[in-house]
Amino acid sequence: MPQHRLALVSVAACLLGFSVQPGHAAAVIAGTYFEETKTFSCLNSLNCALFFDTLPAATAGKFLDIDEISCIVDVTQGLARAWLYVSDGGANPRRARGLDTPPKSSPLVSFNNQVHFKIAGGAPRTVSVGFTALASSNVFSGSCTVVGTISPD
Repeated sequence: MPQHRLALVSVAACLLGFSVQPGHAAAVIAGTYFEETKTFSCLNSLNCALFFDTLPAATAGKFLDIDEISCIVDVTQGLARAWLYVSDGGANPRRARGLDTPPKSSPLVSFNNQVHFKIAGGAPRTVSVGFTALASSNVFSGSCTVVGTISPD
């Protein structure tokens, strides 16, 4: 199965039976700078999804170019893969892009990816991250931060 189809199937699987914890900081916007951090937690799961907040009004009619994503993930069975994608608050997952993650042996992993992921700003778009464990995990939690640039084109 092609990599992008596998990622989309995994995104769809993440949409079933996950929970996102509410604790997070609101997006920071200063001029063209954009940054948001969000925490997540899923219990007894093979897949987990993190949905950042709906892109704020300050991005409407503009583009958000995600330049960097960094995550720290605690997953008892080890992390198999992670990917960045766009959704509408969890619905309509699209444009999945795999992320480079460290070797799959440790339950606590962190990674930082330089990306060029341009999306149209404003509601209802949501920056989202999907995760798949090596096996169903009783602990699957962590946090991610996206950093980007807001531009008119």
